[in-house]
Order: sequence, then structure tokens, then C-alpha cells
Amino acid sequence: MKHRAEIDGLRGVAVSAVVISHTGIGVLTGGFFGVDVFFVLSGFLITQILFKDLENRNFKFRHFYLRRTLRILPALLAMLILTTIWSWLFLIPSDLIDFSVSAFFTILFLANAYFIDLTGYFAPQTELMPLLHTWSLAVEEQFYFVFPILAFIGYKLGHAKGLFSIILVLCFASFTLSIWGDVNKPDENYFFSPSRFWQILLGGIVAVYPTIRKQPSPNPFISNLGLVMILTSFFFVVHHMRLLSLWSLAPTLGTCMVLMYSGKNSLSYFFLTNFLLRWIGLISFSLYLWHQPIFAFARLSGISTAQPISALILIALITGISFLSWRFVEQIFRLRAGAVFVRPSKLALLVITAVIIVVLAFSAYLTQLPYQRYGEVDRNLLSVSRIDATSYQRSGNKNFDRRDFNDPQSNLVRVAVVGDSFARDFLNVLNTANTFPSLDVSLWLIGGECMPFYLQNFDFRLEDLHQSRSCLAYDIYKSPKMLRSLKAADIILLASNWRDGQGTFLEDTIKNIRKSTGAKVIIVGPKIFGNVDIKKLLAMTPNERTAFRTPIPAWLSHLNSDLAKIPMSNSNVQFVDIFKTICDQKGCPQVTPSGWLISLDGRHLTFQGASYLAKVLSEQRAIERMFAKD
Repeated sequence: MKHRAEIDGLRGVAVSAVVISHTGIGVLTGGFFGVDVFFVLSGFLITQILFKDLENRNFKFRHFYLRRTLRILPALLAMLILTTIWSWLFLIPSDLIDFSVSAFFTILFLANAYFIDLTGYFAPQTELMPLLHTWSLAVEEQFYFVFPILAFIGYKLGHAKGLFSIILVLCFASFTLSIWGDVNKPDENYFFSPSRFWQILLGGIVAVYPTIRKQPSPNPFISNLGLVMILTSFFFVVHHMRLLSLWSLAPTLGTCMVLMYSGKNSLSYFFLTNFLLRWIGLISFSLYLWHQPIFAFARLSGISTAQPISALILIALITGISFLSWRFVEQIFRLRAGAVFVRPSKLALLVITAVIIVVLAFSAYLTQLPYQRYGEVDRNLLSVSRIDATSYQRSGNKNFDRRDFNDPQSNLVRVAVVGDSFARDFLNVLNTANTFPSLDVSLWLIGGECMPFYLQNFDFRLEDLHQSRSCLAYDIYKSPKMLRSLKAADIILLASNWRDGQGTFLEDTIKNIRKSTGAKVIIVGPKIFGNVDIKKLLAMTPNERTAFRTPIPAWLSHLNSDLAKIPMSNSNVQFVDIFKTICDQKGCPQVTPSGWLISLDGRHLTFQGASYLAKVLSEQRAIERMFAKD
């Protein structure tokens, strides 16, 4: 198969976009589309190899999987073993445990399935996850596991046309699923393999098409346009745009256009075949593997990757390590063209390395070893895992989601809870306060970027609400079931990540609720615990930790005051002031009086934080007043 220099350049463009975007500098807001370009290139090259072997009648499954193993596994394991050792030496126990769990799933090529339940790809906490990027490797390897079988069947049924047909059908089905996922489950859709397969299959279509139709002649205009589409998507697309799958057509189709119509007389060819981009393309796999762990470890150490100077230094370090990985790992293990044999010693080394990583991962997760170098006083502070905290906040009380009230004649207080993750967060507080036995709860969860507003002719894209995509799909008040819940409810509880200037919208929401129900309305105020730096807290004495306060930003204090005034002009409305409950004039605590972390991300509560807030609210009889039947 003839080597195409422009493909190396495309790899260089793609990985550069991903790395720069992950610094957080904000230059390439759509740099994550570099992964989409990689998917298309991967599908193109793999399908070419498969088709050639099928045509020459020398295709063997074991040879295919051996080549993929030696292409992916050595560099991946090298990165994992070194980052695992680093994690054991320098990470605090909670971060080490989080890392170890993700390393285990990475080895199994199930990282996407692991992260899909943990967080959205663009959530702030993902910056601190060293192995988040391995989700894309998992998607590719899951594809490679099934695609050769389907390709073999398609080719046997109809040679090139059969192969092309099966790729085309699968591509359309995957793309359709991706669009549905964008509308209904955008966070999960990003990681979900079947929703991403269409991009790899698109590359397969480009690979097989010339055998179905005449090989397209080089066309500088189309090739140049394709490159422009790729580069433009990096600069002008942002992650919170609605229907990302449609936006991703720009870089994916652009890549296809370059692959099909590139010629030596085009500007795109001249650009993509320059020495620097081709060199970056050669080391692109190692560069992709190493950039996220180094960025994450830097952030966990208190280094900002969003500062240009520190970003440049880190990128230089990543590039150097990646070159060494390419030269002394990738090149040594790569199976040469036509080769079907690899030394047993090399395979044994891969197996031993994988076993070591698994052992270290399990020992960190299942034992108390990571905590042994800390005294007993510090263990409360260190016991909260980022994974556990995120899982607790996200998964708690899911059994209440959009539930019908069981019995309108029941003596239980019927509570309709409306809001985003902060609503679920407050339900966790109520749960630890043991209030659920007396409540019949129905939770109506909306997207985190949207608001629980009940407004007529309201455009959720208003810039003063900091909305950059339409939230109309999340307008739960359009649901007849939701309106029935409101009418049947004794109490309607509104909780959200409130933003400045929203008091008017909230008052209008209450007025619209009043048109259909006389239910009591409870507004849960904002909360903030600042940047939680566990290493900084560790350097303090226990008394210093409990006395430490995070100042409340002026804008948030004003917002809290505005929300607190709403009950004054609206009857049967109660405001829960979190700031007055657990904060003081100096600000809000980060640890409980017993030394437990209240929050890991500065906003959402840990289990211990929820228990602490519940205890204080109960002592102040605030919960009793909230749910008392008038």
C-alpha cells in the first residue's frame, strides 16, 4: 500500500488540535474534533488493509488482531506503567484510587464505558483525570473487534460491493443513533461506541469507493475546501453547541474530501506535507497517549496549563517523551509489512507489564496501602475519592426520576423537585436527614446548562442567561406528566446552579406555577466552597482546616440576597439560605468540624458534606418548617 504523506500531515493537524485544546488556553475551542479526524483516518487505513487482504485471499483474523495488538498495546502499556508508578509516588490516595480504577478499565479497552457513567467529557473535573483520553482508544478497539467479522461476511456475499454496502448501512445506522443521542443523552452519546462508529465507517466508505466507481481525479478545490472545513471547525465550534454530531460533519467530511481528492498541485497537499506536520504525525499516537496524563498531573500539582508559558513548557516535555515512546517502543514492537511472526519475548513483556498494572491498580483500590503514609488525623480528609464523590452526586436518588405520585390520598407530603444536578444534590441532603419516609418525591431533572424556569414564549438562548445552545429540548414544563405532578404536589422545590440576574425569571416562574397549583414553593439558594486544594489543606493543622473559609464572591452574595427577597413579594414561598446555614462573614468552610471534606468540586456535596448540611438544617428546624403541612 502506497504511503501517502498527506495522511501523516492530517494526523499532525488532528493531534495538535487536541493537545492545544486540552491546555485550556481557549485558542482552539473545537480542537476536540481532532479525535473525529483520527477516527476517519483509522477507518480509512484499516479498511484498506482488510480489503487488500480479502482481495489477495490472504486475510486471517489472527494476523489482523496481532497487528492491531502490536500497534496499540506497547505504547499504551508503556504510558500506563510509568504513569502508574508516578501516581503511586506522588498522588494523594483518593486521586491514586481514581487513577487505578480508570487504568484497569483502560487495559480492558472499556474506558469509554467507565467514563460514560462518571462524568461528561467537557465537565470541569475531567481536566484532573489522567486517562480520560483513552475513551477513544476503547471506541476504536471495540470497533476493530467486530468490524473484521462484518467486513468478511460482506465481502463473501458480494465482494467489493457487498463490503461497501454493509459499511454504508452501518454508517447510516450509527449516524442516526448519534443524532438521537445528541438530543436525548448528549453526555453519554459522546462516549458511546455505536454513536461514534459512523466516523470510522466513513473512512471505510472512502477506502472502498474507488473499487465501486472510478478513482476520483485529484481536485485541488475540493481538497483545499476539505482542509478549510477541518481547520474552521477547530476554531469556531464550541463543545456546548447543540447537536455536536451534525457539527462534526465539517471535520469528518473535510477529512474524506482530502483523502479522496488530494493531489500534489493543491495547497492542502503543500500544507499537509510540510516537514513539521509530517513529523508530528509520525509520533501522533504517542503524543496523544502522553498529553492528557502530563496535563492532568500538572493540574493536580497546582500548575495551570492555561497559562501560555507553562503550556508551552509542558507541550515541549510531552513532545520529547512522545518521540522517545515512538522511537523506542512503537518502532521496536511494530510488525513490519508482510510479517506474521513476533518474538515470544516481546509478547511476554506485554503480558507481564499488563499484569503489573492490574496488580497495582487492584492493590490501590482494594487495600489501605495508599493511606499508610498519612497519620490518622489526615485520613478523614483523604478518604473521599473523586470517583466516589461524583458517583454519589450523580447517581443518588435516581429512583425518584419523573415518578408519578403513588397515592393522591396518602398522608405523605408530595414534593415535586425541579432542577439540575444541584436539585439532586439537595435530595441527597434530605436523604441523610432521614426525611424520605415522610415524603412522596418526584424528581424532574434538566440539563446542567438550562434553568428550571416556567416561562411563556421564553428563548433559553438568551445571552444574559449565559446560554449558548437551545434548552428548549429540556423544557420539562411542556410535559403533561410534569404538569400533573405540579398540580398534585403539596410542595414544589426548585434548585439549580443559579446565575446572576435570574431573580425576575424565577418570580415569573412562580407566578406561572400559581396558575395551576396552590402548592408551596421552596427555593434552594446557591452554595460555593471555592477551589478545593487537598494538598493545601493537608499542610494545615486540623484546627486550621476547620477554621479555613472560602470568601463568597460579591456577585453570588448579591444573587443570594435577590433570591432571598422573593418570598417577601410571593406568599407561600420559602427560601433555603445555604450561606446563612453553614457559612459566616468570612466565607464558607471546606471541611466539617469532624475533618471531612464538604465538597470536592467546590459546588456539589460529598456524602459527608450532605450529612453535615442536613445536621445543621435539622438543628435549625429548617427541614421541619420546609415540609410541614400547613
